[in-house]
Amino acid sequence: MGVSLIVLGVFLLIAGGFTLQALKNIPAEPPTVAVVTFLGERIKRNGKPVIKKEGWRLFWLYPWLYGYVPVEVTKIDQDLKPQDVRTSGDKAEISITTKLTWKPDKENLIQYLDSGGKKNIMDILEDVVAEAVRELATNPHKEPKTWDQAIAMKRIFLAEIVSVILGKDPTSINTAEIDEIATNLRRGNGNQKIESLGIILDRVNVTEVKPKNPKLADAADESAIEKRQKIAERTEIQTVKELAAELVKELKIDPKTALEIIQTERKKVTKNIQENKYDVSGIPPDVMSVALGIIKGWGKKK
Repeated sequence: MGVSLIVLGVFLLIAGGFTLQALKNIPAEPPTVAVVTFLGERIKRNGKPVIKKEGWRLFWLYPWLYGYVPVEVTKIDQDLKPQDVRTSGDKAEISITTKLTWKPDKENLIQYLDSGGKKNIMDILEDVVAEAVRELATNPHKEPKTWDQAIAMKRIFLAEIVSVILGKDPTSINTAEIDEIATNLRRGNGNQKIESLGIILDRVNVTEVKPKNPKLADAADESAIEKRQKIAERTEIQTVKELAAELVKELKIDPKTALEIIQTERKKVTKNIQENKYDVSGIPPDVMSVALGIIKGWGKKK
């Protein structure tokens, strides 16, 4: 009886020791899973890695028989360093900034680990994006050929980057398909599996395309302002022409007088106004009053 109790106690002590030695905590913060290994090799079941979720888990005879490789499965926001390239036409240097969001693919964690894990995959993505940007910007047979074209082509750069990341040939890809994928990735709901890296790509954004030389940007701003001013001037001239034609028709006055009335009302020239009566080159006050009524109503009518 006493011997049996001793044997049982020794057995329970040994079993308890083995259990405690095998019991490992997989952290929940940050979210982590354990890729199970057997004799040091990662194992699969039905073609998928055997993984254990967060919490206390058993790995018998750890680490000699069973072990594990912890993998954080959180989303990773990756701000890529700006890519500096020269456009093929004007040889201007532009800077293109890209941001990615991705996470390890739980169903393909072995490939993820084989690719080198988080740090190595970040370097791979950096290189892939740099290659895609450089190829598009410097290709003499494709736009953009100038820096100002490049600034207007964020979506095109995005599609090119996405094509290369997905391992698709940009010259033979279905344009509608890649545009839809790129749109979803830009919105952050791409959910694109990159099997070669063992990751899922959620977001890709070309956040900025700008010339390296700030003087180019300043010149572009000045040019845009000048264009807007010219458009406004053309619109104003056309407005005056149409309004003058209506005054000539309604009041039976000559075009020169109609133009003078319009310019006076628009405060382009100065005329004397006394006792609330308008005196414009001898035009009767009642005619001037009717003309002003037409001018005020004309804008609403347009």
